[in-house]
Amino acid sequence: MAEKAEIAVKPLSKSRYLLGLRCHKLLWLDEHEPDPSPPNDEALFRMNEGTAVGERARAAMGPGVLIKSPDFAREQKLAETQRALDARAALIYEATFSAGDAVVRTDILRRTDDGFDLIEVKSSTSVKAEQLAEVAMQLWVLRAAGLSVPRAFVMHLNSECRYPDLSNLFVTEDVTADVEPLLADVPRELAAQRAMLAGPVPEIPFGPYCKRPEKCARFGECWGALPEHHVHTLYRIQWKSVEKNLAAGRETIDQMDEGMTTMPPAKRQIRSVRARERIIEDGLGAALDTLRAPVAWLDFETVGLAVPAWPGCAPFTQVPVQFSVHWTGRSDNRTRAYLATAGGDPRPALAAELVRACEGAETIVAYYASFERGCIEQLAEAVPEHAAALRRINERLVDLLPIVRDHVYDLAFHGSFSLKKVLPALVPSLSYDDLEVKEGGSAMALLAQLLLDPERIGGDDAVEKLRCDLHAYCERDTLAMVRLAEALRAMS
Repeated sequence: MAEKAEIAVKPLSKSRYLLGLRCHKLLWLDEHEPDPSPPNDEALFRMNEGTAVGERARAAMGPGVLIKSPDFAREQKLAETQRALDARAALIYEATFSAGDAVVRTDILRRTDDGFDLIEVKSSTSVKAEQLAEVAMQLWVLRAAGLSVPRAFVMHLNSECRYPDLSNLFVTEDVTADVEPLLADVPRELAAQRAMLAGPVPEIPFGPYCKRPEKCARFGECWGALPEHHVHTLYRIQWKSVEKNLAAGRETIDQMDEGMTTMPPAKRQIRSVRARERIIEDGLGAALDTLRAPVAWLDFETVGLAVPAWPGCAPFTQVPVQFSVHWTGRSDNRTRAYLATAGGDPRPALAAELVRACEGAETIVAYYASFERGCIEQLAEAVPEHAAALRRINERLVDLLPIVRDHVYDLAFHGSFSLKKVLPALVPSLSYDDLEVKEGGSAMALLAQLLLDPERIGGDDAVEKLRCDLHAYCERDTLAMVRLAEALRAMS
């Protein structure tokens, strides 16, 4: 009988190693059943942001040798790296090393008297646990490849930096003491991942790693098989409580009792699931009565850049660049909208337009209003001539989200009170499906391109179409609040 051929497995890069650390099944799927869909606008935006941060970091470090061979030419990158080492380059950028069926591309190598410092560049404002694991894997590979690397650093964005002075854009933290204890586990984990990849898809239990540090890209493939109203969908349930319920044989929310949670929305959810019906509390009408007419329904779209580009902004400051205001409760109900144009700080013109758009409103309503409140306060600080008027807007700002959360539960919410969960359940006639831009992450990515790099969009017609698409998305958010409030009033 012929022997079964071994499955060829690609060397483990640092990004794939991290996938495996998070979940072996996630790495297996990436290897054997990769997602064929191209990255969306938000993912492309984040990748471009990472590239920009890397370029800034190299500029901050100074002249060095950049390994330019493409990623797919691994042997070529290894040879180019060796030439830079032989030439005793003081700084080497994107050097590549291989050891133990693993290959890593390092961000920065800095030559020292006793070898090299490994410097990992990150588009975050602090050091994260997963970054330490990534540095440990690189450090192990470099040492296994014969390089002396006594120290490791993470070079991350500085939350104290303010544009236009980007001289302190980065903070470099010595993480050697945090990383050294992790090194012993690296070869064992590499071997475990290699063995796993050569076999069938592993069975991995559900866990908190499915949603943290962000929701897994393959989440639906695993969790889609769970029964509807699984206990993990209970409003704000902690994972230890999920495990406790599963251990007790309670897999779905209808097997739970209201006394098992202290949060009223979760109690309401349990009651709704057990009764298989929508729950509406008596106080809904009174809560809606607090929205005194005329009402301006407000929504912002923002751009948060890793490398700030507008005065006074820090990394990832959410700068409002677009708004929509729907009016109700007066004879000339209308929609007011504004979208910034490329060039200069977008906030002064937006602040002036916002003050005019909300003038005369008794109540101003947003969904998850703490976000809008923060945007308005930022505008007040950035545009002091409108500060008083802007803060009067905040004084009239009311949040629609808690009115829903504290009075209504529908089975289709599945434990979430986000607008995109609540709207289809309570206003099924209105959705985002007919729009070109359908969600906030894509809107932010496209807004950044529109304001900072419009040449990439195309000619004037392409720019105007994108502006129309973005207007339609933002205006849908405010129309959604208006229709949602009408539906709530009808059921109160």
